[in-house]
Amino acid sequence: MKSLKFLILIIFPALLVHQSSKAQIHEVGVMAGIASYKGEMSQYFPNFHHIENIGNRIAVGAFYRGNFTKSISLRGNFMYARVDDNDALSSAPIAALRGHFFQTDILELSAQIEYNFLDFRQSVKFPETWTPYLFLGVGGMKISPRFNLLPTYNLYSIAIPIGVGMKFMLNDNLNLGVEFGARKTFTDFIDDIGVNVDQAGIARDPRYFTGNTADKDMYFFSGFTLSYVIPIPQRLCPVKVRTF
Repeated sequence: MKSLKFLILIIFPALLVHQSSKAQIHEVGVMAGIASYKGEMSQYFPNFHHIENIGNRIAVGAFYRGNFTKSISLRGNFMYARVDDNDALSSAPIAALRGHFFQTDILELSAQIEYNFLDFRQSVKFPETWTPYLFLGVGGMKISPRFNLLPTYNLYSIAIPIGVGMKFMLNDNLNLGVEFGARKTFTDFIDDIGVNVDQAGIARDPRYFTGNTADKDMYFFSGFTLSYVIPIPQRLCPVKVRTF
């Protein structure tokens, strides 16, 4: 917990850098979409293929974005996501033997840097009305297993967001975006696998519930963003006063 607080203290001051820059455009926005997971129960791809449970995989959030140059934007991001999986939906032989299912809530707080390929909104007369972008960041996350009320592992981890997106200018004050992002984590317990007992204290078979500590779990966000561009106050030209 102390390391997470320290991480927040060092990443968010970066969002205030160059506050006096004349070129910056401030935005506040929301995001919504679908979360997915990759781990012991879905080792090679995010579990998009288990669409039976897709209604459980919600992801919503809010963000601040500061556009400080033509190419670089800084973003502060808060997101809530829920991921799940069920061995009953898998045809893998180990899934039938393990019979595990989980549902985990994730809270994420992160700072990200975006690289815009086009000069989005930078020209008053002829602004680029869209741009693809890449993003990379660092943040902290907390996991809450819904079916394990007494977890014996650390619920906090560092997360590394990385992904791609597209921004579109709807009008002078609104931007619409579509985004896909992966989160590299340093925990192996998003799927509640890797512990030797379940929430009832019953011993688990280590052949099926031993996590791969060399391959940490990941989670993903796919969805839309909508942001409001805060109007820049118009500065009045100084008035020269004649003196006699």
